[in-house]
Amino acid sequence: MIAEEYPLQESVLLDSGATLHIFRDTKRMKSLRAAPIGDFLWSGTTQVPIDGYGEARIILKSGDGSPTYLTLYNVALCTALTTNLVSFSKLRKRGYWWDTKPGNNCLRRADGSYLGEVEEINGQQVLEYRTSYEPAATLRAALIAEKTAEGRLLNLAQRLGHPGPEVLRYLTTASRGVRIKGTLLKDPGGLLRLTATPVAQRKLTGLSAEHHEKLQQEQGRETASQ
Repeated sequence: MIAEEYPLQESVLLDSGATLHIFRDTKRMKSLRAAPIGDFLWSGTTQVPIDGYGEARIILKSGDGSPTYLTLYNVALCTALTTNLVSFSKLRKRGYWWDTKPGNNCLRRADGSYLGEVEEINGQQVLEYRTSYEPAATLRAALIAEKTAEGRLLNLAQRLGHPGPEVLRYLTTASRGVRIKGTLLKDPGGLLRLTATPVAQRKLTGLSAEHHEKLQQEQGRETASQ
């Protein structure tokens, strides 16, 4: 499947234009409930059903590299999508803000304290990077091990008189008829942009026409093979 070729399909991306959190994997959802019949997203000219709503928890890297949990609420489950998206506008309503000052790329709490790293990977802003699905406990253990290893390297570098490591690098509820320009369907192209408008049928600005054309070509090949 196309999604298997996308390196960020198991990761969690921060989207400054998204108006809702969207996750693709039921294993990451808690308190999952079925979506009302008819709830869907528009991807180009394709209706993408919303399978349910629930909670999801992500693991961020804190200022010292240790893991920090963040629980997301009213998350839409959409198994047809390529990756997991966190709405920055929803985070902002909870008092979090995105620090993009020169040399910074992180989420902070209302009091300015450091919440978690935002890492740029493949041109996307990533909150939680996973190459494959891993239980939260496994990922947390990996982050702790990474922090410990970094601490040992830093200590050695200080004793040798060398500079330390480079500073670590610089996401409304869903409704029927939400529209995405472009496509998010199993497409390795990248991050969608979702922007709500005050009209009955909301528009979510999505991926480029090039990626939508790729999806149509893939769907044509699948139809021909059936």
